[in-house]
Amino acid sequence: MRGLLDLWATIFRNTRALSAAVLIWAAVFIAWGMKCQRDRDPMLEVTQERGRVVEVLGEKPAAPGESDFGMRPLVIMLADSTTIQLLVPAPLPHEGDMVPLRVEVFQSGKKSYSFDTQEWIFSGAG
Repeated sequence: MRGLLDLWATIFRNTRALSAAVLIWAAVFIAWGMKCQRDRDPMLEVTQERGRVVEVLGEKPAAPGESDFGMRPLVIMLADSTTIQLLVPAPLPHEGDMVPLRVEVFQSGKKSYSFDTQEWIFSGAG
């Protein structure tokens, strides 16, 4: 019986090593592909904008025993009347508040908006 277990371990030791090598190469290939995809549309600049909170969605706090990280979706209207939805951490702004936004502008013209939490808290509004 001992000889059979040794034989089984020897056969599958090589299989485990080969599987690990394949998984490592797959991870490297995926990471390289993600880097190439990200480099296709480089970021040109980061700007600051302000937007008016139109609506705070899901203001109801979590029930006891449920997880609540304080993140709530906001509907924000930009200066050009475009509306966006962002997840915002506590302290939450109220409807009508002007909130700071961080805007990443990419070469393709795409804009990525995020709530500037530090500016919100340090400005004393939060």
